[in-house]
Amino acid sequence: NLSFEGPVKTSNLQLAAILGEGVGVDNATLTTNVKFQMRANAPMLVSADGQIISVVYKGEQYNHLHFDGTYSGDAIVGTVHTNTEHNKFHLFADMNFGKMKKMNIKGTIDKLRLDPFIKREQWKNPYLVMRIDGNLAGKSFDEMSGTILIDSTSLYDDNFVYNPGPIYLQATADEGAEKKIQILSSFLEGEITGDYHFATIGTDITHALQPHLPSLFQSPSSNKQQ
Repeated sequence: NLSFEGPVKTSNLQLAAILGEGVGVDNATLTTNVKFQMRANAPMLVSADGQIISVVYKGEQYNHLHFDGTYSGDAIVGTVHTNTEHNKFHLFADMNFGKMKKMNIKGTIDKLRLDPFIKREQWKNPYLVMRIDGNLAGKSFDEMSGTILIDSTSLYDDNFVYNPGPIYLQATADEGAEKKIQILSSFLEGEITGDYHFATIGTDITHALQPHLPSLFQSPSSNKQQ
């Protein structure tokens, strides 16, 4: 048996040297309480709760990111939240990687600075407001069924405000039937069918949305050139 419980602290941890500079994360300072248990004939248990006092992501410094989470066997449950000048959000995730895959995601984003995530020359100080509620389950990540609702969405910067309304996604993957994702919104109704894969479905959805929101989503050809 192996166990540990106690505080863990770091100061200016050079994550780029560990994870690689391509990830974009560096200079992390955190304080957390950690519990670790490894016992015979029992799943490993890791839990942590604390605060990332500061971390740099793609040149942007984030402060006071509070988190708590637990990993046990095939399950991960956790929350992260912050309330600072440029970012205010509360996100929750409950995921299971056992025989039956499961992903439950809920979150409220009252303010998220987009500069580190989406770069547009014409955007000046862009922010995102959003609510998300998603529930997916299946025998594998490529065969997940469920719904994702993105609501109360607003994109704004110094020069514009855009409120696209609710975006509803429904995935079906019935045995013996073609997999399908339906997209319903005020600006687009469509579906993606066929043998798509979880690892690339984000690119497929972006490709479907790009003609309708060209200022937000770049075309695949533009991304390859960057």
